Amino acid sequence: MRRHIVIFLLILAFSCTACSKSETDIKVSEPVIMGTGSFGDYVLALRLYEGKYESDYAVGPGFGPNWTGKYELAVMESGSDTVLSRYELTGEEETLCFQESFALQVTDLNADGCMEVLIGQYGTSNFNLYKMYYIDENLQIGYYTEIGELTISSQEMSPALEVSGDKIVYSFYDNAKGASCIIQV
Repeated sequence: MRRHIVIFLLILAFSCTACSKSETDIKVSEPVIMGTGSFGDYVLALRLYEGKYESDYAVGPGFGPNWTGKYELAVMESGSDTVLSRYELTGEEETLCFQESFALQVTDLNADGCMEVLIGQYGTSNFNLYKMYYIDENLQIGYYTEIGELTISSQEMSPALEVSGDKIVYSFYDNAKGASCIIQV
C-alpha cells in the first residue's frame, strides 16, 4: 500500500510539472498589437513583432497567457496601417512579456510639446518597473535615458502619472517603511 502511494505521488508530481506550460507555442508571423493610445490624428501602438504566445499554469506572476518576445513602439496614422515611425524596445538578448492588451496613456506630461508614455514590466507584488518614452514634434520616438527605470506602485502596464507644478509625481510602496513614498521627477 505504501509503495502505491509513493508511485501515485510521483506520477502526480511529474504530471503537474509537465503541464505547467502549454505544450504548443504559437510563433508570431506578423506584428501583434498589445497596446494602443491616441494623440491628435495619430495612434501609438505597442507591437510584438517577433516572439511567441504560451500559457503558463504554474502559480505565480506569469500565470495565464504570455506574449513574450521583441517589442516596438510604432506611431501610425489614425484609421490606417501606415507606420510613420518605430522604436525598438528590446535589445539583442532582451525580451518583454505582456499578458493582455492594454491602453497606452499617451500625454504631454511636462508641457514641452512632446508626448510621453510609460511602458512597464512586472517587478513585484508591490510595484512594476517602467521606462518613459517620448514622441517629438516630428513623430519620432525616443527613450528618456536621463530618467532611467522608474519603480512605481502600480500594476498597470501604462499608468497615467500626476503632474504637480513642473514635477511628475508618482508613488512607490516601500516595504521597509511599510508605507507609500511620493516621488517627484
